Amino acid sequence: IVVADALNCQKETAKAIVEGKADYLLGVKDNQETLKKDIEDYVQDVSLRETMDTCESCKENRGRTAFSTCDIHWLYGRQEWAGLTCIGAIHSHKQRRNDR
Repeated sequence: IVVADALNCQKETAKAIVEGKADYLLGVKDNQETLKKDIEDYVQDVSLRETMDTCESCKENRGRTAFSTCDIHWLYGRQEWAGLTCIGAIHSHKQRRNDR
C-alpha cells in the first residue's frame, strides 16, 4: 500500500500505483477541491456519517475519530480515480482541562 500526502493526490499518481499492482491511501486537500468538498459534505451529514465505519483513539487530551465508507456510488468523477474503492476522513479534537 502506498500512502501519500495531498501533494501526490493526483489521478495520474493513483493510476500509476494501481498499474504497479499496489493499493493507495492519498490525503485530499485543496489541490482536489471538488473531491475534498464532496467528502466533507458526506462526512458532515449526520445520517450518512452514522452509516460509516468508525474508529476512535484518545491519548491524554487529544483524540481522533476516523470515518470510512465503501459506499461511493454517488461520488462524482470516481471512475477517473483508478482503483478507488472507499473514502474517509479524520476528525481531530483536543480536550481542554476545563472541559473534563
